[in-house]
Amino acid sequence: MSLNFKEIFSIVSSIFITFTILPVSLIFVIFPLAIYRKIVIWLSSWNKELSGPLSLNDCAWAWDDVYNRPLAGIVFVIYLKGTHSFSDLVARIEKASGKDPKFTCSLTRWMNVPFWKKCDNFNLHNHIKLNTESDPAILAEFINSQVTKSFLAGQPLWECISLPNYTPAEHGTKSAIIIRIHHSIGDGLSMLSIIRELCDPDPAMDANVAQVLKSIRKKFELTTWQKICYFFQLIFVTPSETVYYMMKGLNSQKIPPPDSNPQKFGVGVTNTTARFDINLLKNISKKTGFSVTAVIQAGLAGALRELIVSRGGDLERDVVASYILPRLNHPGTMANNVFCFPLQSPINLEDRFRRLAWISKQFDHVLHSALPIGLMASATCFCLLLASFGVDIGISNGGTYAHSNVNLNLSNPLKMFGHVMETFDLLPGIMAAGNSLFITTISYNGKLIIQLTTDKAAFTDDIDLQRFLHNFQDELNTMMELKMN
Repeated sequence: MSLNFKEIFSIVSSIFITFTILPVSLIFVIFPLAIYRKIVIWLSSWNKELSGPLSLNDCAWAWDDVYNRPLAGIVFVIYLKGTHSFSDLVARIEKASGKDPKFTCSLTRWMNVPFWKKCDNFNLHNHIKLNTESDPAILAEFINSQVTKSFLAGQPLWECISLPNYTPAEHGTKSAIIIRIHHSIGDGLSMLSIIRELCDPDPAMDANVAQVLKSIRKKFELTTWQKICYFFQLIFVTPSETVYYMMKGLNSQKIPPPDSNPQKFGVGVTNTTARFDINLLKNISKKTGFSVTAVIQAGLAGALRELIVSRGGDLERDVVASYILPRLNHPGTMANNVFCFPLQSPINLEDRFRRLAWISKQFDHVLHSALPIGLMASATCFCLLLASFGVDIGISNGGTYAHSNVNLNLSNPLKMFGHVMETFDLLPGIMAAGNSLFITTISYNGKLIIQLTTDKAAFTDDIDLQRFLHNFQDELNTMMELKMN
């Protein structure tokens, strides 16, 4: 089967699904579930134990086994240049936790709809802990174990751990703080809201953070003619295009196992972090004429290409990233407001410039078309299904890997307890047997922080992860040496 025939088949299939299966699903499944949810939420006003319903976006993670082995936790590790007092940390956490009811409520289901339930026996000190261990190796393993650690039964889904003696040599820092939340509370940008609440008061920094959030949010500013074009796109193009991209994700190449006797997925999780000079990325962007975001994605695609070749994978099948984007006008507060764009990376192209141009063209398309609206609508429908049935229906299998990229282009580094927040790690949970690799890239304090969180079945040891990061560095160096016509 040739590649051209596959492409034609995908296009025809997406059109067929859009005009046959999709309308039936909307009329007989989605709409009845939405009406039922509205009725239950209206009836819940008489149930005084409930604090309020989860938003549909928050419901995307309500199926998780939070009290046993959660797959959708988020661990944020802050590295400070100086030491901090545990009592000061408790005071700031107490102040911040009182600003959102999610921090004092637990998850429950009432009439099969997820709700926040008031936790009558909530005790702040059950969620703030002190770990005085000083061995960096032991603490590194301890941090890694937090990704799949269970939450307290019947309690709010968050935890804060003080590490006053953690001094990793690679960072040159004196202490660290772990903040762990469940994804149902918020997404990656929500973590920025939490961190800002814990940081030292600084009006100038508040304004800077607000500006960064404004630049991250996507907003359509359209002329009258563009509005007319978008209207017809939404009716005749966007539905089938959305299905087409989702099919590409479902048909993407998975990361091959490292040997012929693969381990079982979902047994263990490992992670590693690397930091790269952000100026190298800016120089490549300036030289090639493409954005830093496209350069990062092209570098990751090249590193994955080397991985797939070394493991005997198929170069004719595209690698697809479940690229996480903020929804239009993301508020940057405690809520889930993201959706995934299946971003194709043609690893069959050996020419790095052509690969970079292809990826950049996809970014331009998703940011300057009605496609995000279709992707957000499909994400909302999936969230409704997840909320209604309370089980994972497999959306984690929509790509080769997941990638979240955040640019914290702050004028100065953040400060906490009078000390500079030198750097941080963001460790997301991963979906077992789905996207076995989750990559987070964050630009902060002059560095690009790359965090790899992986299933041990796909990356059995740290050597595999270090080789991947080395290949990423080689891709950047090679792109820097490209000769432009």
